[in-house]
Amino acid sequence: MRVYREYQLKNGKILVVRSAEKEDAQEELDMYKQQCCETPFLSRGPNDVFPTVESFVECYEDALKNDKSCYVVAIVDEKIIGSGHIEHYGGSSRVRHKCDVDLGILKDYWGLGIGGKIMQTLLEVAEKVKLEQVELSVASQNERAIKMYESFGFEKFGTMPNSWKYEDGTYQDLLIMVKFFQK
Repeated sequence: MRVYREYQLKNGKILVVRSAEKEDAQEELDMYKQQCCETPFLSRGPNDVFPTVESFVECYEDALKNDKSCYVVAIVDEKIIGSGHIEHYGGSSRVRHKCDVDLGILKDYWGLGIGGKIMQTLLEVAEKVKLEQVELSVASQNERAIKMYESFGFEKFGTMPNSWKYEDGTYQDLLIMVKFFQK
């Protein structure tokens, strides 16, 4: 599904949240690599193998083909500074009612409300296409993200212990959170 939204940020700048296009793939990949160096709260670290530009393009195209999926980039000053997507679980009748959501933002842009605007956009799409629930996993120590998700009505439903193992040998638990739409 295609989307385009403009929001005014706390700093007065304009945020554009729009459907990702194949021309965005290299810039988004570069941004994603930077994000993975800036925070321990993503599933990849700076020394991991990253997806290719082609795999980003494929994800964009898949989202456009599926009327219940959406892949967006967040742009400030003509620069991609974040992204997010809802991925519909697909064909099986038992999971057709739900999707997974994911988002990330460059550290220099934290605290401006961008994550909330990306989430708002994605949840509007999920509700519009009549999905009944949206699921996510989040690092249990990522208190800012958890607080934001809760502000959108997500509830904690469990913990996956030791889901990520860092290079120093420490572990990170993941929380499972779900938002239900009214049926």
